[in-house]
Amino acid sequence: MAYSLAGTQAGVVARQQLIGRGLSSDMIGNWVRTGYLFRFLPGVYSLGRPADKVESFWMAGVLFAGKASILAGESAAQALGLTDSSGRNDVVRPNGVRRLLRGEAPHQESRFLIRRGRLEPADFVSIGPVPVMDPARVLIDLAGQVSTRRLRRYFIEAGRAGLLTRRCLDRIESRSIDFKGRSGLLKLKEYWDPTTGRIRSILEGEFKLLCAEQGIPAPETNYPVGRYEVDAIWLGARLIVELDGRKFHGDAVALEADSGKTRYLREIGFRVLRFTWNDVIQRPEWVADEIRRQLGSIYMGIAHTTRTQI
Repeated sequence: MAYSLAGTQAGVVARQQLIGRGLSSDMIGNWVRTGYLFRFLPGVYSLGRPADKVESFWMAGVLFAGKASILAGESAAQALGLTDSSGRNDVVRPNGVRRLLRGEAPHQESRFLIRRGRLEPADFVSIGPVPVMDPARVLIDLAGQVSTRRLRRYFIEAGRAGLLTRRCLDRIESRSIDFKGRSGLLKLKEYWDPTTGRIRSILEGEFKLLCAEQGIPAPETNYPVGRYEVDAIWLGARLIVELDGRKFHGDAVALEADSGKTRYLREIGFRVLRFTWNDVIQRPEWVADEIRRQLGSIYMGIAHTTRTQI
């Protein structure tokens, strides 16, 4: 009985759930003393062994917070794949006081923030057994908590994960009314065109936003050209931009491959610009001026060409 319940909750159970299934307080206490239950938070336990998976910590926070609570903030961002780690476990509930607490031994290294927030049914999605804020609501939540730079990074990561659909962007606008940080989030939403192709890196996301912020027509991204896929392209202007990130373009083999790709693209009639991470992040105006010069005034005054296969 207890194992079947824990199996649906990442190995975690609440005291009230056990009592609801017929266990007495004395039996629960005996299970704790004999190592069948391990304390997690007041009234919350891991079953059989101490928890060692992040989902168990998320679930413990949600069970402690009570009915209609939800994983939020950077913990929800981690659950959605937007970051590798969130530090403390962040949970929002519709009622109750704000609490910052640590886990009980043997989970004493864990930290939990339980806070109150405005929730509605559409905010909830499930990742495994854990109720998690949907992508739009997570970004709205983060907009009121993190720096402008960090919010921008989370927004780009959501784009890289394919979460910034038109529906998500529309929901950001409609759901964020009266939330802190809305203006900054809406600027990002305004600049993001979900129809121009996927992005595969933070640098590509930064470049996509750079173009919009600098008033440059949106390029197609990760677009097939001959035997290659290019990072960004304006088909009508036959202009390609390749982005040299720090992770994949730093050694001699990569540089030679980049050089060969550039020669090929130029041989088949394209102009090619290459920009580094430092160019895009530290010199965005210069990058924009270089692109404008190559695109020309006529192209800058019209919408980008409808995508076609080369």
